[in-house]
Amino acid sequence: MQGGRIDLTMSSYRVTWLNDKKTVIVLTYESGWSWEDVYRCSMQARAMMLTVPHGVYGVVHFLNSTHVPPNPVESIGRVAGDYAPNTLGIVVAASNPVLLDIIDVATHSDKPPIHYVESWEAALQLLREAGVDTD
Repeated sequence: MQGGRIDLTMSSYRVTWLNDKKTVIVLTYESGWSWEDVYRCSMQARAMMLTVPHGVYGVVHFLNSTHVPPNPVESIGRVAGDYAPNTLGIVVAASNPVLLDIIDVATHSDKPPIHYVESWEAALQLLREAGVDTD
């Protein structure tokens, strides 16, 4: 726990609160992640989000990894659409266009709104434009 934040870290992913107000949760994937990691990380993030009484934005951070594990279509469906009820929106940050396309197809929905960006700075900018404290 750092500064009132709960951080859950596994070898290929990490779930952290971006700010002390717990209005943004960040799911960070490192090299070597698997679709099982995406499922576990998503379930941990969902559990953490349910501990707060207000809305939360999610940032899914794939910028440290460029690979796509096998069987994406059948695997990503396992987590697509299973959002915490207090999810206000999701920002997916990835530099791999194939991964972005796979996530876009699998999660095609307008609830919650999902935005796709290619940098951490762009993710933070979207959050700021939504009036979210990113410090």
